[in-house]
Amino acid sequence: MAPRRFALFVVVATTALFACDRDGGKDGGSESPYPYSRECDRHECRSMSDTTPEGVRGSEILLTGCRRKAEVLLKGWWTLGDGSSRLFEWKAAARIGGVIPLQGVVVAPLGCSEHGPGSYPYPIAGLIIAPDGFADAALARGNVFIPLDGEASFDHDLRATAVVRTETRDAAGPLVTVSIDKAPGRTDVHEGLRVGDAFAWGDRRGTIVRVVEPQGGKFGAIGWVEVRVSYGS
Repeated sequence: MAPRRFALFVVVATTALFACDRDGGKDGGSESPYPYSRECDRHECRSMSDTTPEGVRGSEILLTGCRRKAEVLLKGWWTLGDGSSRLFEWKAAARIGGVIPLQGVVVAPLGCSEHGPGSYPYPIAGLIIAPDGFADAALARGNVFIPLDGEASFDHDLRATAVVRTETRDAAGPLVTVSIDKAPGRTDVHEGLRVGDAFAWGDRRGTIVRVVEPQGGKFGAIGWVEVRVSYGS
């Protein structure tokens, strides 16, 4: 199964976005740093903070910081619906406009500032829910993902990272290396994986379903490996 590519979603930045202020106004003499998108008139947009997670269709997502005003640091989690009650968690750095997959939906940060305006001088970012052009990018029901610029884990343990070797790309897609930290100083490295291959992720079996490579431009996928998880090795 070859990697899918998704249409780029272009957002036109015009004025400013901050919570309920959609008029591009100023607060305390400083212009709000959050880009406003006309797409927010047709799609749901929210402001995220580093204090309260946002619930997005069964997933939780939390801002953890900004990086050079060009990247947003995020983490998220949801409980697997397979009777195990295990918590799946992920962390990722996403550029502004970087599309991130969740359960049945994708999201993208619209801006980020370490100092919110006015009476909210804490990190804050904008978030658009389900932007156009990415309906096929959301995770299939029950699947999880490993961000290429981040990590994923179960119950605060078994941290997984992934590297895609694009120079190995052929009709079967690129090769993937998945590393699982099982204990301090002990890492299981699974090399040479392709779509359809499986690897041990603790007491679970992870099968690679899809490899989404990072997309260039202002808007596009951040890059991730989609994984179907099941019991057994």
